[in-house]
Amino acid sequence: MSDNLYHNQYRIPSARATWRDYNGGAYFVTICTRNMEHFFGEIIGGEMRFSEIGRWADECARNIETLHNGIYVLSYVVMPNHIHLIVSIDRNTSPVETPQC
Repeated sequence: MSDNLYHNQYRIPSARATWRDYNGGAYFVTICTRNMEHFFGEIIGGEMRFSEIGRWADECARNIETLHNGIYVLSYVVMPNHIHLIVSIDRNTSPVETPQC
């Protein structure tokens, strides 16, 4: 099977630089919903109105620092169909068991 297939579906090769050590640093992360569906809520009158899953996503983003050692959310925004985060990872921190959030 090709390295570009996952569950018989096309995926692009990793965009990671082979020369870069990814064990720490600051990262810009975007998470998109499938088919760009508005799972997280809607923007009404210029304000984000969260759905139930949007409130959960917002809560998880706010609490990452208390749930995971060495991971810090410097900034984030939850939009109707995606989430942006700027995450800092301290490579000198021991990992802990990952909670479900």
